[in-house]
Amino acid sequence: MLGSLLAAASLLSVAIAGHIGGHGGQSSALRHQDDYGNYEFKYDIKDGYGNVNGRHEKGGHHGVVGSYYLGEIDGRHRSVEYQADKLGFRAAVKTNEPGTKSSEPAFAPYSSAFGKTIPSGAIHAAHGGYGHHGY
Repeated sequence: MLGSLLAAASLLSVAIAGHIGGHGGQSSALRHQDDYGNYEFKYDIKDGYGNVNGRHEKGGHHGVVGSYYLGEIDGRHRSVEYQADKLGFRAAVKTNEPGTKSSEPAFAPYSSAFGKTIPSGAIHAAHGGYGHHGY
């Protein structure tokens, strides 16, 4: 009986919508796991000030694939797509954060909207589409 309850609970997908703080933010979440160790979860949050963040991940015995994103109301954003499997951990970063430049450290492509180091005041001129994180 307990096994049946656990199996039923692990197959249940949960969607949550709520408010954060006193400023009317929103969030949503989903999680799912099966009896074979495969899982998926995701969440997306927008706070009452307009900042956003979220994470989406799927995995199991074969490995893990996922992404996360951060977006600040002042226009700064970062998205990271990653994969971990028998070949190791790999990630690709896209951002418009000040002080970043495009490069490939440790086999992780890092794509900056600026392409080179910039003064911190210039960030407001490059408001990016952080709400579109490619899922």
